[in-house]
Order: sequence, then structure tokens, then C-alpha cells
Amino acid sequence: MILLSFNVLANTPEVNGGSALPDSQLLNITANNTHRILNILKRNEVSATFFMHYSSVEGLRETIMEIFDGGSEVALYNDSKKIFDLKKAKILVEGYINKSIKGIRQQEGLLPIAALRELGFVYLSETEEDFSVFSFKKKILPQGSREEQGMTILPESLSPYSRLTYNGTVFQMVPLPLFKNMMRESLNNNEYVMMSLDTRQFTDFNKKNLKIPFYRKYNTGIKLEDKLEHFLHWVNQMEIATSPVKDYLF
Repeated sequence: MILLSFNVLANTPEVNGGSALPDSQLLNITANNTHRILNILKRNEVSATFFMHYSSVEGLRETIMEIFDGGSEVALYNDSKKIFDLKKAKILVEGYINKSIKGIRQQEGLLPIAALRELGFVYLSETEEDFSVFSFKKKILPQGSREEQGMTILPESLSPYSRLTYNGTVFQMVPLPLFKNMMRESLNNNEYVMMSLDTRQFTDFNKKNLKIPFYRKYNTGIKLEDKLEHFLHWVNQMEIATSPVKDYLF
């Protein structure tokens, strides 16, 4: 089974020439990227988990509702130690969808498990820094979920074929036939594969004139949309099951 997920994160504001985009435009880019992803999922009858950055949930209410109404899971993404802001974001989202938020994604050890449990989270999806060349470091990671202090912990999945994780940068850079081979091998050896993409990767960086390193522009925007479409078409052809994280766990 593939646990498909997306980190809903805003682009950095700098544009070529030294100026910066306002927050409203960055939120609009994020909303548009997410909308296009949801259309791809709908066409392929696939649902996923969307980890919303805690700082953006107030400005992305319509996007959150679109995710929820489309049958996908809404969870939270944390990259700070601001536990009060995280709590506020969780309350906001739960108010939008009238459902409890079960999942959170963060780097290992950023906020202690006990604090996350106190906020009402029941599973933690661990992640490392993504969207960089460091995503191609070959790693040794624990595989499969585990229980700690009453919380289910899901580490990043690792390909035995390449020793790479299934994060957004790997999907962006690795040729699709090789990525399919990685996925096939992992599914033969594991009950599930955690696959994570980043909404920022679906940005048309040239059109938006955003200032980013050159390697991050490769295969982004419409090219990545096409790649995801082809990948999900293959998943359905191979009759590989997909699921949001909470539906798999509970």
C-alpha cells in the first residue's frame, strides 16, 4: 500500500531582482498548487494526506475544505517549537472540518511526543529536510510504524533498491521508470510505503519569477503534474492500493 502525502508549504517570497511577494500572493500560489494536485487525485480516484503548515491554516480555509470535501485527510505540518501556535492551528482546522486532526509531520525530536499527545495528535509522520540535494544521501532508517508513549510513529520509507527515501525531491529528480522499480521493490518487502511530495514543487517558477536554486526548477510545475498523473495511472494499472495515513492506521 502507498500512503501518499503532500506537505502544503508556502514558497519563499524572494523574486529575481531583489523584491518579495506579499503573503497574500504566496498563499494564492499554495492554494492553486493544491487545487491542481487535488484534480489529479480526483481523476485517478486516489485520496491522500495533506500536511498543512500550521502558520498558513487561517489563510487557506477554502483549500482545507476542498481537501476534506474531496475525501482526503487534513493533518498538520510543524517545523518550529511554537507549541501555542500549533495548538491554535489545530483548533482552527478542527473547527473548519468539524473533525479531529489525528496526524502531524515534523522532523524527529522537534517537539516531544508527550507534548504532541497532549494536543490530541495520535500519529507522527517523521521527516527530514527535503527539497535539497541532501535528499539523495543514502540512508539507514527504521522501517515500519512503531508505538511510543501512546503515539504511532511512522518514519520515512526507504527503498531497498536505491537506499533513497520517497520524498518530493527524489520523485522530482529520479526518472519515472526507476522510481517505479524502487516502489515495486519496496512494496514487495514492506506492508506500506510512505510517499511524500511538496506543493511548492508544483509551482511554475519561471512564470512567478521566484528566486530559487537552479536545481529546484528541474521537473517542477506542469512537468511534475504530468509525472504524478502518469505515476498514479501506473499505480491503478498495477492495482496497488493507496490510502491516507489515518485510514490505514485506524
